[in-house]
Amino acid sequence: MATARWAPIASFLLVLPALLLLPPAASSAAMVFPLHGNPLLRDDEHGVPAKPYFLDIDTGSDLTWVECDAPC
Repeated sequence: MATARWAPIASFLLVLPALLLLPPAASSAAMVFPLHGNPLLRDDEHGVPAKPYFLDIDTGSDLTWVECDAPC
């Protein structure tokens, strides 16, 4: 009975090295910007192939968005 009790922990310890060796995700749905002060002007490239976007981030707002040039 004691062996069955430790089985989940042993399984986790066997899988843990493989999880640590996985490469990080290639892309993320979130971006982190260092925001200080009022409006922040920033230019970034997004997409494949990369296209420049010029952002005017309003730090006093709850919502930040990027206008796309594709039909919505």
